Amino acid sequence: MPNILGKYTNIFNMPILLGNLFYLYANKFSTMNPKEIPQDHQELMIEIGKRLRELRKNKGMSYIEFAKQIGISRNSYNQLELGKSNFQFISLLNILKYNETPLSVFFKDL
Repeated sequence: MPNILGKYTNIFNMPILLGNLFYLYANKFSTMNPKEIPQDHQELMIEIGKRLRELRKNKGMSYIEFAKQIGISRNSYNQLELGKSNFQFISLLNILKYNETPLSVFFKDL
């Protein structure tokens, strides 16, 4: 197979380079609007949003401050609290980590 990177082959590690390109490509699509929440899950999403609001208020932070701390847009975070967003699970994990709340405790009695 020909060396398509030429002299850069010694500088760049191809698996790392390809991994970084995939990461950038995947992140491009993570900013897309989430799918609409199915009717049968809306009540659950509203309850999750209420719990997220409680965690944030316990920190004494506005939703704008909190969104900045966990690395998502204020609009995205606001939609989470309102139960209107079909969030990515990693966003929930970041919120729980920031609040030092175990996943099992968060979902208890839901």
